[in-house]
Amino acid sequence: MYQQMVLITPSELQTLIQNAVNVAVQQFSLPQKIDPLPESKYLTLDQACTYLNVAKPTLYGYVSNRFIPYIKKGKKLYFERKELESWLHEGRKSTKKELFNNLKLSK
Repeated sequence: MYQQMVLITPSELQTLIQNAVNVAVQQFSLPQKIDPLPESKYLTLDQACTYLNVAKPTLYGYVSNRFIPYIKKGKKLYFERKELESWLHEGRKSTKKELFNNLKLSK
């Protein structure tokens, strides 16, 4: 067997390594996160799950217990984006500072 030896300078080696790394990064880079939600007023069940970051069974539970505002048209569920925002905001807890300030104001 005959083996060849290639001689290169350190700068040429550095360029080869940089090119190889660039190619690898381009091939294996993760796709950019794209907002899957349209700007529409209403969200489907899957879109609402993404928006609220909950699983489908959880959202179905909220709907069946009427914890969350929804629209049912035939067999389809829809959610109004603004109503979901309001529903989320209802669960907001006041900070200690806000509670203290409210206590001061009520005296």
